[in-house]
Amino acid sequence: MTDRREFEVKVESAASDTAMPDWERRLYAGANWLDGRLGIRFWTMAGLVIASLVVGTPHILVHYQCYGRCGQKATESNCQYFGVRGWQTAAPEHGKCARIRLI
Repeated sequence: MTDRREFEVKVESAASDTAMPDWERRLYAGANWLDGRLGIRFWTMAGLVIASLVVGTPHILVHYQCYGRCGQKATESNCQYFGVRGWQTAAPEHGKCARIRLI
């Protein structure tokens, strides 16, 4: 057996001063739990939610009004859509209301 007095303990590196905050550690733990339980379904649902927040959700044209000069060179238009996020009003793109639009 060796005598413990022969060894000298040196600390080569200490714990990082920029430890992960508690909320971030909980977020990663929750994501890991969901990934373990749901797998690819979780990542598919998360991707769809993020895409809907960034790009928009599909809406269909319900009501169209033209003010002032109408036709192909309409000056003022009002496009009203209904879809996943409910009733939305949007300015027309290129002077025409698209039948389906991501809002």
